[in-house]
Order: sequence, then structure tokens, then C-alpha cells
Amino acid sequence: MGADAFIAFVGIKRVIDLGADSELIELQERTHPLIRAARKNGLQFYDGRLTDGEDIFLFIGRTILRDGQTTLDAAPKSPIFQQFRPR
Repeated sequence: MGADAFIAFVGIKRVIDLGADSELIELQERTHPLIRAARKNGLQFYDGRLTDGEDIFLFIGRTILRDGQTTLDAAPKSPIFQQFRPR
């Protein structure tokens, strides 16, 4: 049984190969090379799977919104939005 969730993330999405046991272990233990690189460069990461049978993913970048921590109305005031200028 799952729970409803919402995340808004700016960055890249990497699909994790379910057949690569070593990669899954690294992801669980937070030793995956992409997680290490994200930490080294001051980036955030988020991993998960939407539903059973779906691919496992790894987002690398910046979290904008997550599980109601802020509202969509407050999003433009978020520090990540302050880095972008309209063109």
C-alpha cells in the first residue's frame, strides 16, 4: 500500500537498472557514484519508484517542493527560483 506524494525537482533523472544488483545496493547504501558526485557538488538527490513494477529512478539536482513542505504559491519565493531570471 502506497501513499500519495508530490515532488518537484530541477535536475536530471536517471533510471536505475533493476538487473544490476550492485547498483541497487549502492543506491540503498547511499554509495552510488552519482550520489557521491551530487554530494560533492552540493546537489540534492531523491530516489524511489512510483509503483511496484515501475523503474527505480534517481533525481539529481534541487528539490523545489516535496510532500507539502511548501505550497505552490510559495514556490516562486523558493531560493532555487531566485537563481532563474526570465528571458
